[in-house]
Amino acid sequence: LDCDSVSQVLDSIEEKLDGEDKVKGRYKGQVMARLFEEEASPEAYGIRLPADWKGHIPEGFLLQPVQSTDYLVFQHGPFDFEKEADQVYDKLQEAMDTFSYQEVDFVPDISPGRLVYFYFDPDLYAKYLLPIQAKHA
Repeated sequence: LDCDSVSQVLDSIEEKLDGEDKVKGRYKGQVMARLFEEEASPEAYGIRLPADWKGHIPEGFLLQPVQSTDYLVFQHGPFDFEKEADQVYDKLQEAMDTFSYQEVDFVPDISPGRLVYFYFDPDLYAKYLLPIQAKHA
């Protein structure tokens, strides 16, 4: 499936934690993610759902539980998706790339099963979440 087709399927799923049900074509609450594994780091596109969600999983999609952990959140306010999406993504990426871990007591956690993800509702925010763990002494 191409990105637009995937977005349409994700738009059709109700009870998502972010965005609004019944809103089509605005990418509300959609997630782009990278799952850390032993020898690979596959990318995913999806939505966040309640842990007890019992809805229908569309063909070709899967429901991936996410382990509980602490996250460092980089956030941008409302933006025009059509005009500013690339710039917002670049600003968040720059903030992540230049963040000084020397001044805090944690580091990124890229252990297997951890998920770094970017999600957004253009009328409200764009967020990049990076799993973290305490620094080893």
